[in-house]
Amino acid sequence: MKQKINSMLSFLIYALGIFFITFISSFYFIGMITEYKFKQAINNFANITQQNITVVNYQRHWFNADATIKFTINPNASYRLRWQDKEFEINLSDFAQDAPLLTLTVKSYITHGPLVVTKHKIKLAQAIVDAKINLTTEQNALLQQPLTGEQNIAFMRVIINHLGNDSAYINSGKFNYQNGIMKILWSGISWQLNFSKTFDTLKNNCTLQALEINTKNFSLRLDHATIAGNLYQTADKIWLGDKSISLPFLRWHTVNGNNVVIHKLNYKSSLSDKNKENDQSKIAGKIDLAIDNLKINDLVYKKIALIWQAGNLNANTVADLIKQIHKIRHGEKTLTIKIAHLVELLLKLLDDDATVDINKLEATTLWGDFNATAHALFKPRTNNTNWMLSLLANTQVAINIKANQNLVSHLLQLFYQKNPAEPNQNWKIKAQRTLSEWVHSGKLIAADNYYNFSLDHLGESILLNNQPISLVDP
Repeated sequence: MKQKINSMLSFLIYALGIFFITFISSFYFIGMITEYKFKQAINNFANITQQNITVVNYQRHWFNADATIKFTINPNASYRLRWQDKEFEINLSDFAQDAPLLTLTVKSYITHGPLVVTKHKIKLAQAIVDAKINLTTEQNALLQQPLTGEQNIAFMRVIINHLGNDSAYINSGKFNYQNGIMKILWSGISWQLNFSKTFDTLKNNCTLQALEINTKNFSLRLDHATIAGNLYQTADKIWLGDKSISLPFLRWHTVNGNNVVIHKLNYKSSLSDKNKENDQSKIAGKIDLAIDNLKINDLVYKKIALIWQAGNLNANTVADLIKQIHKIRHGEKTLTIKIAHLVELLLKLLDDDATVDINKLEATTLWGDFNATAHALFKPRTNNTNWMLSLLANTQVAINIKANQNLVSHLLQLFYQKNPAEPNQNWKIKAQRTLSEWVHSGKLIAADNYYNFSLDHLGESILLNNQPISLVDP
């Protein structure tokens, strides 16, 4: 009996020893896996965001690791917005004289699993990454209240689970930054993410409390912006799913006197992979945009609403179009090739019974309000030698518009001013005469201070209120 007990104790000690060695060794091997996954995740994130993000140092130990990541913004990037004859531009090269501003250093402390001990609890996870985003010494000196000791500009925690999706959150506090070129007032950010191991599904919710940037060329302010998304990536590398943006206030002013002010913007978009036809996936998309108040220089628009849909788009062509846009953004092709390839892809995208619908477009202006709906069906082209004629001959369009008479008169006056047949005319009288002739001929329907008209395009004919229309000025 005693011999059996000793044998059982020996076996138990042996088993516990094996278990202990295996358990301790697992931290090392999981550390190796974590290093690979960590670097892979950084590369994936850099590719998706098209930013220069690199791991400059990774020191792996038995139970933990230290890593340093460098995030660099392209100092030559330029973003342009054109409205009528005005062009707005944000050029990051304006900041290039202050090189430290364009680089952030992220120092990460990585605790390996299979069991991760934190300050509050023990968690079953592959690893937990605690990252501190720091400024350089030069940058820190330019803060209104420089950070000291363990302070950092932002903190990020990433939880890598054994099974299922991983998660991350980023938080930062307030700071004021100022140098000889620009001034930044930052009120903090909160960003939560949930993503798959292969980074092909992503849920995120980001809230930016407030941001104000003042430079010699422009000033920008936005308050409490919220960005959310629930996305997944297809085999064609197309990100499908839902996105939303909520922006209570934005103001943009340039040194040239251009101004844009937005109040209460809400944006929602969705892309979905519909049923397959002949083994080819079809993409459908929808955009829902609402703006309470938009002011561009002296022009004011209120209660703007847009609901736009597109369907039956070839997934392979959509993927090619995204790749082409990416090449254009990064200057990989000459301008002539860019335009030719884009036109080719857009025409190809509009083949195979693609549809485009505007279910709602409405706004109120200083001259009155308007609303419109539209539907377009693009049939496959039959003439590849003359794509314009083929597109016109194989497209069906139906548009319905209701607009305030003052607004229509104002727009027609602007048209005549920019395309004058005779200089120094009274454009208001000319516009009123033209509108009167259109109403008399039945091309416009006047009722209750509004003009109602429908536009239908079938083949090569154009009908306005079911009557043929000529584009020649009457």
